[in-house]
Amino acid sequence: MGSYVASTNSSGIANFGFLPAGTYTLVQLTAPQGYNSISSQIVTINSINKKINLTNSPTNPRTLSITKTDQNGQPLAGAKFKLWDSTGTIGLAESPETTLANNTVSFGNLASTPSGVQYKYNESQVPPLYSADQSLKTVTVKNSNISVTVQNTLI
Repeated sequence: MGSYVASTNSSGIANFGFLPAGTYTLVQLTAPQGYNSISSQIVTINSINKKINLTNSPTNPRTLSITKTDQNGQPLAGAKFKLWDSTGTIGLAESPETTLANNTVSFGNLASTPSGVQYKYNESQVPPLYSADQSLKTVTVKNSNISVTVQNTLI
């Protein structure tokens, strides 16, 4: 059969076009920075639109922890946060609601590099009776876990 090469686009999709039916070995030639390569896989193409989902794992996974407080620094319940890719266009995860017992939410298994991998986050649900800036904030994950505090003001 021959060899076919495709690169992923900004959405992480590689399109090989129309391949003849058959069995192929799928090899990732280069992993994105901060991620491990995926092992080679045997793939059988027997339909027109074959989709295969593969996920790279971070080489040095890190955690972003977001602590929620009111204007006096006291724990605040009822907020949710959303994590985005570096462009702010692809939602990666949404947190459960914060509680008074644990006013911190965490996003784990994030990629990191010595120069840093950027992510964006925002408050997707504001606690009742509080105002908040719901715009996207940028955080750079390098060689350690990251902690930020987000404060809301009582209306």
